[in-house]
Amino acid sequence: MLKLLKLNKMKTKEEKKKEYNREYHKRNRKKVLKRQKEYRDKNKDKPSFKKSKKESGKRYYEKNKEMISIQGKEYKQKNKQKIAKRDKEYYENNKDKINEYKKGWYQKNRERILEERKEYNRNNKEIISKKGKEYRSNPEVRKRQKEYSDNYRRKNRDNIKESDRKNYQKNKDEILKRNKEYRKNNKEKISKQRKEYRKEYESRTEYKLRRNNNRKQRRKIDKDYLIKERIRSNFYLSLKKYSETGKIKPLENYGINMKAIVEHLRPFPKDIKNYEVDHIIPLVKFNHNDSKQIKRAWSPSNLQWLPKEINLWKGDRLIIPMTEEQKEKLLKKLQKS
Repeated sequence: MLKLLKLNKMKTKEEKKKEYNREYHKRNRKKVLKRQKEYRDKNKDKPSFKKSKKESGKRYYEKNKEMISIQGKEYKQKNKQKIAKRDKEYYENNKDKINEYKKGWYQKNRERILEERKEYNRNNKEIISKKGKEYRSNPEVRKRQKEYSDNYRRKNRDNIKESDRKNYQKNKDEILKRNKEYRKNNKEKISKQRKEYRKEYESRTEYKLRRNNNRKQRRKIDKDYLIKERIRSNFYLSLKKYSETGKIKPLENYGINMKAIVEHLRPFPKDIKNYEVDHIIPLVKFNHNDSKQIKRAWSPSNLQWLPKEINLWKGDRLIIPMTEEQKEKLLKKLQKS
């Protein structure tokens, strides 16, 4: 009984002391805080002070875990923007320091981190896959990734080539086998991707300029190519003008032999720029909705060289083929008029 009375007295004394301390702290808050700060500044480098501070902090945290967690969450919810701004400013001002610390920490704990990652990846494959797909499906992310990838490849082209070459030599059989299997199982997908890429690539301005320049240079050097280009162009325009569907198939599918046409038109005129390929029986006389008549219209025997002026004069009229003398006389006459 006496012991209980003593304990109660002690409790009341402790409570009174705590209450007194609280009241004193309220009345002399500034004074107390100033004194505490002075004491910390004076003893902050002492190992004993650091140790006691750390231990007292741990004790306080263990006692008030739930309360600290709730207060922390509430504060974060209320001050999201403020915290983000503060963190960003701190990071900008301490980039090197933070990166150095992260590197050091990673090197110290590398094995543990890698093991934890592997374990997490093994246990959460579906979640990781789903999150990855959602993230990569974002147009902004895809654009950013493409820009980064393009820049990286541009800067490290030689290193990438060398690395790819070494990897290919090391795993040649495996890579070839895997590629063959992939092509076999994804024919439609590959075909679609190639068509889309070709369409997108051929619509680029730089490609069009390069292609046109290459064709222009080749037309100057290669007369066979020049004539084929003219024939193809005229064929496309004739179907567009005279048929209901226009050109819907390759030249060969209409029964037109480009090689035979070029051979028939040899020898080519020396000043080929001043000549055009003429249809002896004009195209207007044929039914371009009938494949047989298209073949007749473009058969080598229906084609001849004519000077531009004579071809313009002839137009869509059906005229008996002229001799070289008749052509020369007519050309002189047309040039005078």
